[in-house]
Amino acid sequence: MNREKWRDCKACPLHKTRRNVVLGRGAVPCDILFIGEAPGKVEDLHGEPFIGPSGKMLDFMMEAAAQCSGVPAPSYYITNTCACRPTDSLSGPNLKPTPEQLAACHERLVEEITAASPKRVVLVGKVAQKTCGKQVKGAHKMHHPAFLLRTGGAKSPYYLREMRNLSIVFEEVYHGKAQAKSIKRKKRRLRSQGRRRDE
Repeated sequence: MNREKWRDCKACPLHKTRRNVVLGRGAVPCDILFIGEAPGKVEDLHGEPFIGPSGKMLDFMMEAAAQCSGVPAPSYYITNTCACRPTDSLSGPNLKPTPEQLAACHERLVEEITAASPKRVVLVGKVAQKTCGKQVKGAHKMHHPAFLLRTGGAKSPYYLREMRNLSIVFEEVYHGKAQAKSIKRKKRRLRSQGRRRDE
């Protein structure tokens, strides 16, 4: 991927209100590709995706998922459907990217997906799921960390489910999908046998 090609992109009006084009970061190629929605204020200021509160929440979840799965943390690359912060002014609020803004960023996103060549893709939040769900077959879907933060962070009623699902993705990357499913069935069977012995 030619990153310099996109740093001065003017394909949509967001170039007038951005500070930086926020391209992806991480390993290329990678085990897991995370695709989120769009940069926020912190990301726009520093030019890197997922380094604000949502990014810290995702990092926390990944550490917990690696511990839960019992496998080494996979390599990853993380990017967004939209590479510029959707807003109406430099000091304006974060907005959802419009269909036109997403369409303008499509070629860049395809280049990043191709360069990342991931084993698994995780679509983070509704915008990424709607934008990439048909394009990326078999992708795992998860709530956006911003949603988890709004509903309690690590105490959110959705946190444990999302963390466990992410740990399954880690296991599938490490063991392969078929073997990971077999391991999961064995764990369930052992737990079930343990419960019956305790009764």
